[in-house]
Amino acid sequence: MDSSTNQLPPEILSLVFSELEGNKASLCSCSLTCKSWHALSLAHIYRNLIVSNDLMYLRFYRQLMIDAPHLCCHVRRIDISGFGAPGTLDSFSLEWCDDDHIQTFLQAFPRLNNLKCSSLLYNVIPHVLPHMPITALHIQSSLSYDVHWLFRILRAGGATIKTLKLEDIDFRVKLSRQATPSGGKILMSALQELSLIDCCNIPFRRSTVDMPNLKTFVCESYGYPDYHSILPTSLTTLVVEPPLEECDRTQTIVDNLCLSKKTLIGLKQR
Repeated sequence: MDSSTNQLPPEILSLVFSELEGNKASLCSCSLTCKSWHALSLAHIYRNLIVSNDLMYLRFYRQLMIDAPHLCCHVRRIDISGFGAPGTLDSFSLEWCDDDHIQTFLQAFPRLNNLKCSSLLYNVIPHVLPHMPITALHIQSSLSYDVHWLFRILRAGGATIKTLKLEDIDFRVKLSRQATPSGGKILMSALQELSLIDCCNIPFRRSTVDMPNLKTFVCESYGYPDYHSILPTSLTTLVVEPPLEECDRTQTIVDNLCLSKKTLIGLKQR
């Protein structure tokens, strides 16, 4: 390798490697170039982990928990939404997929700040959030009659989660307006951005959750009017794409917001 290239400042090399994120083959080639490139490229190779199925989870568990635990510090984002997908696991392998092992796996990444998962991990997430630097949480895929698993997650991340996205979550039973979570109303003081995508009957009411610092609300779900009461005066951006039948109303007043049929509304604080 050209000696002038080898003398590039690490900050410049890191910027170059960041442009290759998503291209694992090129990053792996860079890691084999020289010792200095190897150390810098590792942070980009392992920055994002995608666990597409249970077999992939077992592969990462062995690689990062047993063979090379020093690599765990490079991981910033994990997409484990594929966990629980059909796979070919024997009885021995299944023992490594219980809640305790998954919790141990997630807590092994000291710099993890972005987690995407399915609702199959609803028992694990409340135990992980208080001990991890996770500020962005994306939960998807659930058909459930019990809203309490979501309440437990919200309470556990109330002081740390800044970005929350719920996708394709359907609670079959609509929570009454007077109902409150076990332990009282949930305060999500850190939350700044909330997205509800293809969801139904999400239990967000004045009696259940308070989001005083929410700045962005994205709603692409049925029941948008049900969420009026949780929108604070701090809200500055509202994105709404409700089903056509919910767009029949010409205008809705929501505290400091005026919502019309437009799908994207940038609003200044009153």
